[in-house]
Order: sequence, then C-alpha cells, then structure tokens
Amino acid sequence: MAAIPLSDEHLVTLQQIHQNAAWVAENIGKQSGIEPFAYTAESVDYLEQFLVRQEAMVKASQLGINKYVHLLGAYLGECILANYGGEWQESPQGLANLIRTKTRAHWFQPFHKVYERITGGSEHNLGFYFSKFIPEVLASK
Repeated sequence: MAAIPLSDEHLVTLQQIHQNAAWVAENIGKQSGIEPFAYTAESVDYLEQFLVRQEAMVKASQLGINKYVHLLGAYLGECILANYGGEWQESPQGLANLIRTKTRAHWFQPFHKVYERITGGSEHNLGFYFSKFIPEVLASK
C-alpha cells in the first residue's frame, strides 16, 4: 500500500485530525440533513455521496485532493475509532487507526482510503469500507 503523496508540511497531527473531523461535521454535516451528524455509518454514507456529487471540484487539483484527503480522512478515522475502538498510531504510511483484537492488531488507513476513493473512483466506496469491510476484518481470526 503506497503512502499518500504529501510533502512534510502536510504531515498531520492528532490536534489537526480532531479539528478537521469537527470541521467536516460542522460544515459538510450541515448540508446532510442528518441530525446529529455524528460518527456513524449514515454520516460515512453521506460523505460517499458528497464525493459523488462534488467529484469534479474535489479532483480539480492536487491541492484540492490533499485538502479533502485530510478533511474526510480525519472524519473517517474518527468514525472508525468511535464505532470499533482503537487509537491513532503512527504507521509506516503515517497516522492510522490501530485496533487490537484478541488475536492480532489491525491497521486501518483512513487517509489512504479517502485518497483511493478520490483518485480511484466509487469502487473504493467509503460506506462499504466502513460498514462491511472493517467489521469483516475485525471478526476474522
């Protein structure tokens, strides 16, 4: 899995992650009609639809892609932690979600997943990743 192509000035801190996730809930969440726009599967599905509707704007430049990777990746990561437990940890690919089960440690890369979704299209669906893929991985032995 390749790292997201970001320069050093784009490295993310936990404080920035929390701020970015809050920004998504406050700004994108207001448009959703979901009350409350919380760290739920419904909100992740809404972000998927947001990317479908706003694809041209999001992909207009590398700067735009980076912006949405940071914003939506932070929100997705916070959703993962709120629903499945775990914590942010530094991985070889940057900050990621680490969830430990009885048998192993699982790494989830929300920033990379959002990058894949933006650049690779809807086959990298965020809702499927959140609601189906992650629970399946966590349930595997």
